[in-house]
Amino acid sequence: DLDHRLSTTGPKELAAAGAAFNAMAERIQGMLETERSLMAGISHELRTPLARLRLETELMRDRGLPEKRLSAMENDLEDMDRLIGELLEISRLSLGERKLARRQVDLAAVAVEAVERLNIETHDVTIEGGAAPVDGDHDRLVRVVSNLVQNAAKYAKAGTLIEVAIAGTSVEVRDRGPGVANADLPRLFE
Repeated sequence: DLDHRLSTTGPKELAAAGAAFNAMAERIQGMLETERSLMAGISHELRTPLARLRLETELMRDRGLPEKRLSAMENDLEDMDRLIGELLEISRLSLGERKLARRQVDLAAVAVEAVERLNIETHDVTIEGGAAPVDGDHDRLVRVVSNLVQNAAKYAKAGTLIEVAIAGTSVEVRDRGPGVANADLPRLFE
């Protein structure tokens, strides 16, 4: 809680320690706010060149460039746009500009929507189990499950099965990929 401040009254040593702690907390809070604002700004500014690149790919298509290469470029642009959108969303949530839209959510419906949005053709995706309603933000939960399924499709060998297992209030995505290296596990959710 970076808003918490210590008392600066009392014995001289404790007052000085409290003031030093408060100054440190204010600096850290300011640095985090600056970082979040910077991320939001960068994310917003990157959208303009992406729009120009999309227009260029359309013009290239009209000029008869190979469809396979143009499709690959468009896929890269879509990936970049999605990542920028996620960064912008995280920044807005972190800055308090956007609040979670919490309500009762059916995790089974979330999983179905997430998988349908992706339209993965390289893997078989199954959804199994049942869910209890949870209090959450439907759109953010769909995004989380979509990201997990998309990562599974990205790292698992083509043609392998991706399972979305729902049990009560949890969703688990399983694949036959290489897994996450032990050294990377502590930083997985960064």
